[in-house]
Amino acid sequence: MGIRFLALLAGRRVDGRRARVAGWWAAAALCLLAALAGVGVASVVRAEDIAVIVNVGGPLTSLTLPDVRALYLGERQFVGPEMVVVLHLPEGDAKATFLSRVVGRTLKEYKLHWLQRVFQEGATLPKVVAGPEAMLGVVATRRNSVGYLPASLVHDMPEVKVLFVVPSP
Repeated sequence: MGIRFLALLAGRRVDGRRARVAGWWAAAALCLLAALAGVGVASVVRAEDIAVIVNVGGPLTSLTLPDVRALYLGERQFVGPEMVVVLHLPEGDAKATFLSRVVGRTLKEYKLHWLQRVFQEGATLPKVVAGPEAMLGVVATRRNSVGYLPASLVHDMPEVKVLFVVPSP
């Protein structure tokens, strides 16, 4: 039905190859109109502030941006006598934004970095949690954990402290 509708918009017949061509032209015309009107995908999907969080009772409450970067790159594993549990969200916009703004790498570069560390140095990969709620739960219960999530998803939890918020560009 979608191709037929687009073909009718383009004023083309709806049989065989002409319908596919007409559908493509109509879709292209609609995208062009949306772009000219300022209603594009880029204006709908917006970068969000990222909050870096830790457990309020743990030793990580005074970490700085360079400290967090070093932890996520595996250059630093301990704060005081305790080993830090570095947590990641599953792959998605929040993880890509965090990696680019805090760690300074793309997702692909970050994966390559960790592949090298694992196979050359025997390092252990950071843990991946199921989602933002799981991130909050783990950070709230583990004193030595650090994580991140979109700032809009940070709830008022007395066990979790926001170290800093990385603003959207």
